Amino acid sequence: MKTMKCPLCGKDANSFVYCHKEKQSICWNHCNDCQYFISIDYSCSYELSPVQKKIIELRERKRKDNQERQVNEYAVNEHKAVMMRRDAISKEAAHISAPYDAASVLKAKKAKKKKVKTAAKQAAPTVKEVSLF
Repeated sequence: MKTMKCPLCGKDANSFVYCHKEKQSICWNHCNDCQYFISIDYSCSYELSPVQKKIIELRERKRKDNQERQVNEYAVNEHKAVMMRRDAISKEAAHISAPYDAASVLKAKKAKKKKVKTAAKQAAPTVKEVSLF
């Protein structure tokens, strides 16, 4: 890739932009730092009419307002999500940190075994011998 020297600073640069004010190509750093630089469409406003400049300024302001609104909405939604997670964690912690009672656990296991045995007895059909002949 060919590099050229910027006529303003004398440094080697790969990207140049034609400047209407300087009437020559200058390096991107100078264009970006210029007071006439417009960030919304990366162009120069040196030869624009005052009406065109005002329109561009209003567009830029609207874009910045929309961006700030989106950032604010994101922050609010993120805050809501964090609070919901905190509530869920505290509920889980309350459930987990309940005191462990070995006697009630054994009692529940015995009751479960008893239910399974009675269900098996009820489900087992009475088998009668049937003669096929």
